[in-house]
Formats: sequence, structure tokens, C-alpha cells
Amino acid sequence: MRVGDVVEVAPSRLGLVAQVGEAEELAARVERKEPVEDAGLEAWLTDFLIASEENRRVVEVLLESLSGLRAPPRAFLVRGVYGTGKTHLLGVLRL
Repeated sequence: MRVGDVVEVAPSRLGLVAQVGEAEELAARVERKEPVEDAGLEAWLTDFLIASEENRRVVEVLLESLSGLRAPPRAFLVRGVYGTGKTHLLGVLRL
């Protein structure tokens, strides 16, 4: 039995690998108040899956720290194997 026999994973609208340059370009369009409906903003923000309560809490702490709501600020190391969403996470944070 294979994982694909039990679980169906919908392909990301971002392609196989998220590109940070695409998030940068999209963020620049948002900052210039240009239309972004066709630029993939929805895909960046909705195709990100937080698979467990522990991961959700880590993202909350990260966002609190980056927003300045938590003192003192923290540093973070984002690591994981290929395909785990590191670039997608960083792109979402940029947006």
C-alpha cells in the first residue's frame, strides 16, 4: 500500500516549488496598491497547510514576534526537508 492509496493531495496552484521571487513581486504589487486578483495572492495565502496544533502554535509565536507584539523579539531558524513548505512560509510572511 502506498500513501497515495489512502490520501489525496491536491496540487498547489503555486507549482511544485514556491519561488520567493514570486512572493516578492506580489508584495511589491500590494505595496503599490496594484490589482492582485490575477497575480496569485489567493494561492499564496490559501494553499498553505498547517498540519498540527503544534505547528499552528509555532506559526502564531512567529507572527507575534515579527509583528512586535511580543517582547523581546526572537530569532527563528526555518528548516525542513525538501517539500515541507519552508519557502511557502517565508513567502506568506513577506506578504
